[in-house]
Amino acid sequence: MWNMFKINLENYSTVVDYQNGNYWDTHNQVVASYYTLQADSHDRHDRLFSSPPWDLVIVDEAHHMNTDEKNGRTLAYQLLEKLEKYGKASSRLLFTGTPHRGKEFGFLSLMKLVEPGVFDPKKNKEEQYKELSNYLIRNNKQNTTDMKGNLLFKPIIQHPEIFSYSEEETDFYNTMTEFISSGKAYASTLDGEKNNQVVLVLIALQKIASSSIAAIKSALETRKARFEKKEAELRNSLDQNADEVDDEDKSYNAFNNFISGNSPLKLMENEIEYINKLLSLADKVKEESRIIKIIKIIEEKFPNEQVLFFTEYKRTQAAMINKIIEVFGDRSVGFINGDNKLFLKLDESGRRIELQKSREDSANEFNAGKIRFLVSTEAAGEGIDLQEKCHVLIHIDLPWNPMRLHQRVGRLNRYGQTKPVNVVSLRNPDTIESMIWDKLEDKLKSIRTAFTAVQEEPEDLFQLVLGMEDPNFYDKLFFTGSAIKDREKLSNWFNAETQTFGGEGAINTIQKMIGNAAKFNLAGLDGVPRLDLPDLEQFFVRTVKLANRRITKEQDGSYSFITPDDWKDGYGILDKFDKLIFKRKLESIEKTMNICGVGHIMFTKALESASKFEDNICLINSDDSYFVYRIYEKITNNATIVKNHYLVAKCNKEENISWISSINIFPLLKDFREMTSKEEPKENLSETIKFIESQIPQQIKSYESEFELPGFELFSIFLGGK
Repeated sequence: MWNMFKINLENYSTVVDYQNGNYWDTHNQVVASYYTLQADSHDRHDRLFSSPPWDLVIVDEAHHMNTDEKNGRTLAYQLLEKLEKYGKASSRLLFTGTPHRGKEFGFLSLMKLVEPGVFDPKKNKEEQYKELSNYLIRNNKQNTTDMKGNLLFKPIIQHPEIFSYSEEETDFYNTMTEFISSGKAYASTLDGEKNNQVVLVLIALQKIASSSIAAIKSALETRKARFEKKEAELRNSLDQNADEVDDEDKSYNAFNNFISGNSPLKLMENEIEYINKLLSLADKVKEESRIIKIIKIIEEKFPNEQVLFFTEYKRTQAAMINKIIEVFGDRSVGFINGDNKLFLKLDESGRRIELQKSREDSANEFNAGKIRFLVSTEAAGEGIDLQEKCHVLIHIDLPWNPMRLHQRVGRLNRYGQTKPVNVVSLRNPDTIESMIWDKLEDKLKSIRTAFTAVQEEPEDLFQLVLGMEDPNFYDKLFFTGSAIKDREKLSNWFNAETQTFGGEGAINTIQKMIGNAAKFNLAGLDGVPRLDLPDLEQFFVRTVKLANRRITKEQDGSYSFITPDDWKDGYGILDKFDKLIFKRKLESIEKTMNICGVGHIMFTKALESASKFEDNICLINSDDSYFVYRIYEKITNNATIVKNHYLVAKCNKEENISWISSINIFPLLKDFREMTSKEEPKENLSETIKFIESQIPQQIKSYESEFELPGFELFSIFLGGK
């Protein structure tokens, strides 16, 4: 918000919100994580709810404000609900790519946060769907255009790649499969919650094993250290294993409790013997075939390109970075993960190398081209732009939830991307996970085909279907399916398990939702000018000059000026502005914070200054003069409730008049802008205006079908006469 609009938001933290303070009374523009805000401790919510109301509350990733009939409302949902209840959220704007999670109760509950008086899951559902168009606006990414109708987003090119395990890797994975099977058998002897917890940990271990041997080896070392009560090794291993936890993924939560020692469960009777055997086999793997294949892909397909990598695990991240440094040098790569630090392999002196870097610094270095490679965990899966110089993404591993793949690609397939996005995914066809992925992709293709038959935007709707499934649905597919070795049996089992996934019920639900949603369409905004930043440049320059300030245009096209004194009445306004630009496509040395347009604090001040001018006369280099009149409804005298109509009197030197009628004056205004003159007016306009207005009543009779009592007022004068 600061970079693009010079809007300064205070970053909320519990440190600044203390019991005897008045944080919410002294900060009126705040950005906060609802994971932080939702926890009510030390009277935090009492202070929030007793503070002045907010004009606007914006919620991103609003699907996390979930509620269902069985588990009730999430804390985030309750927080916004209370803000509404106490009158602290006058207006609410919720953003999400997956508003419908497969249950109407949850969807209508989410809509209730938008407008409680209209939506309620306990009321008539059909009547509420009819109201959606007034409150739900949905646009699909693939068809989004700029003001001139140009598509904003580039196509995605998929590059599926296969690789094979070495003999040592195969031995490890075969033994790992036995380990998981033994754990399943042991879990079946347990009752209730114990059975569930062991299964969840086994699911997490299987996920980790499908990422890399480095990642699963680290997890097993952590478990062994817990068995042997080696606290130093445990702290070291836990530090390197710490990963981002998805609050909706039960297996990750169970696994974190498991390796940290918070869970007393064992996975099988002979667990430590299996772990020792697996660690011995892992030690024999000197290089991972997956990573060797990735390096080969870079060298052969993308030898001169920036590359963004994604993985779910820090140890896989570290292994990839180690190899990149070995091949391309230690200054070629950066990283992003949840705790902003990473441990690499031992250096020559036998010590571990620890890297520390904030995700913002890593992203900035990557976008500036200072590093060629960026390796990220899911910490960069949402809320970060990495498209400035990169259009190649490589999935080091494949998360079991397909939605995460789309979130990863979204880091590059963003506004400002100038090239098609190349996406590389790797798979070993000999593994059960690969077979399940084949089945899942066939199913996903059938869903796309179903939507293609009824919609022009199947890809966008397809992502809505993915969002309707509980993340644990995919866990069950991969975990249970991995025990089925026979391909025919696997196929039959898979078809039975996914019978309702993306079926007619899901399609009908999506159709019902989007069929009643409004769509933001530029084609319908006839009164909005099709203008962009360059069209604002001359207005801004002229307004600065009228404020008695000299504005300098540099050789690179940017502007510098000293801020007019009466423009300094706001927070964050500098005494001087340099390098302001009126374009969106930036050079490497230019900064987004210098883009000057609607929303920039200086452009806002220019608009405020211009609105104070009493006269609206423009001198143009033309033989003719133009007198622009606005036609309005005289009964209401309120142009906001009717369409704007304009009547233009074109007058030559002999005062012969011709008339131009239009509902859109902007093309004409743009033409006049190009003809601006520096000469002073040399005539008295009052007689000319009086003559023109004597003829207007006859001209506006044609408006009587649209206006009960049309009136007119002088809007602008474009005075010619060379």
